[in-house]
Amino acid sequence: MTRYFMKNGQWKFVEGFLQRINPNRTPQVVGVLLDLDYKEDAIKKLILSVKNTTPIAELVAEVQKRGRIKILLEMLESKVADGVTDADVHSGLAMVYTDLNINAEHFLLTNVYYDSRVVGPFCEKRDPYLAYVAYRRGVCDSELFELCLRHQLYKELSKYLVDREDSDLWAKALNPNNQHRKLIIDQVTNVALMEVKEPEKVASTIKAFLEAQMPEILIQLLEKLTLDSSSSSFARNQNLQNLLILTSMKTDKKRVPELIRRLDNYAGDEIATIAIESELYDEAYLIYHKMERYDLAVGVLVDHVQDLKRAEEYAMKNDLPAVWSRLGLAQVEAGKITEGINSIMKAQDFTIYEKVINASIESGNDKDFEAVVKYLKLARNKVQDVRAVDTEIVYALCRTKRLPELEEFVKRPHAANLDDVTERCLDDENWLAARFMCKLTKNFAKLAAVYVHMGDLEEALKYAKQA
Repeated sequence: MTRYFMKNGQWKFVEGFLQRINPNRTPQVVGVLLDLDYKEDAIKKLILSVKNTTPIAELVAEVQKRGRIKILLEMLESKVADGVTDADVHSGLAMVYTDLNINAEHFLLTNVYYDSRVVGPFCEKRDPYLAYVAYRRGVCDSELFELCLRHQLYKELSKYLVDREDSDLWAKALNPNNQHRKLIIDQVTNVALMEVKEPEKVASTIKAFLEAQMPEILIQLLEKLTLDSSSSSFARNQNLQNLLILTSMKTDKKRVPELIRRLDNYAGDEIATIAIESELYDEAYLIYHKMERYDLAVGVLVDHVQDLKRAEEYAMKNDLPAVWSRLGLAQVEAGKITEGINSIMKAQDFTIYEKVINASIESGNDKDFEAVVKYLKLARNKVQDVRAVDTEIVYALCRTKRLPELEEFVKRPHAANLDDVTERCLDDENWLAARFMCKLTKNFAKLAAVYVHMGDLEEALKYAKQA
């Protein structure tokens, strides 16, 4: 019908048909007019005259098919000016602005009414980046993802992934079957994450790489955040530093010592404990040393590295009571009684006298008891159980056969259990000391037995009679 009217120059009939009879046919009529290459200004006026009654989506489709969408500019802007919020109107206007390059990006970013899934495909044919903007604004994950892969918009996709914080989308991007994965990761690591300020977005990204089981990439990412980042909030973020060190412990142990030295805000106690559990003893030692927990550092050397010489060198460099005490205890427990007591005395630590006593008894080396005497004489005025200490002093003097000194000691006030020492000397077959102790305790029966063992039968008989 439209062709017939136009062939006969009856434009007024065309206007009347649309304006008064059937405005719903405007899209088809406009399509024919465009095919007939009719005057554009006349078509624009006709469209404006039926702007409130014509189906916008169909009209946009008809002119779009013919590459003439720009003729809708005045009509669509007029409807927007009237306060129309219909998605078809705003989607059409987005296409017109894109086609004419009239602040298209700004419109796509700020307009809240257009349909991103309608506008996106149109924009893609003209400028894929504008399609990206449209899909991003509409949170069209699938469309945006495929668009970026088709047009190699890896930088834009990486930013969207970080901002979106969607685990499913991350899984899709980091899927081993995704041939674009490496290019996406490069952009995430080098660009997208470096621009982020929000900790939760960083956390979401890290979680994605953890779930994708990509520790090597995760380490690179964390190093950039903590070592190369200009953002102090991330550079000193304890959780990030912890994760970097712990991940390196599992996948790249050689990197750990350097990280321990360079980072300065990780949870040292917790990580050192994990390092010990992972048999990374030198790394635990480094952590404690950096934390100035020197007693724990030397503890790692003696308990786990089991290098007493190295521990002693460490104690000499870090001349602190807690360090000497920890070293001394380890030396004593290792049977190095004299060395251990010397270390403990440097610490002036008299709280572990029982361990010193037990270790010396277990060792059974008479030479060690010389150091025991020296230590216990200092300890006796600083401990509560003076009886135990004095008893061991007497016993140690017996073991070292320092009987004149023993005699002087027992003349003064003391709390030693002399009977106990006597029995122990007898058990040790330390006859000289046993003789002294038996006389001291007036245990003549046992003194007689001592003389028998010493081959002095005359004295044995004498004390047997007294018994």
